[in-house]
Amino acid sequence: AQLGLPSMKIPIQYAFTYPERHNSSVKELDLSKLKTLSFYKPDYNTFESINICKKAVKIGGTLPAAINGANEEAVKLFLNDKISFLDIQNVLNNVLNKYEINNLNSVDDILKSDNWARNFVKDYFKEEKGW
Repeated sequence: AQLGLPSMKIPIQYAFTYPERHNSSVKELDLSKLKTLSFYKPDYNTFESINICKKAVKIGGTLPAAINGANEEAVKLFLNDKISFLDIQNVLNNVLNKYEINNLNSVDDILKSDNWARNFVKDYFKEEKGW
């Protein structure tokens, strides 16, 4: 298994430096402090967001970038106590149904999709929550 502390710094660094590998500023995982690991099958009924993400990947194009951007924006709102946990999957479902999928041809396509989704989330909750 590849184990480490939760951080996107390493995969992003890998993407930018491929095929080379460089030292990272991310601290190493100390398994002696972790003590135990537990693994469970995902509960796809409770955590509908997993299904939404899998569907986005299957559909492809720019949809995964939009779902990711929407998820990041919604999680930020959740962590700031602005929305509930279940609001995350509701807004992702709306992105899945309302986003106009385009072919993925460039990084610019990803950035546009990400930006659209983040704005969608903000607008969605302005209307939904009356902010």
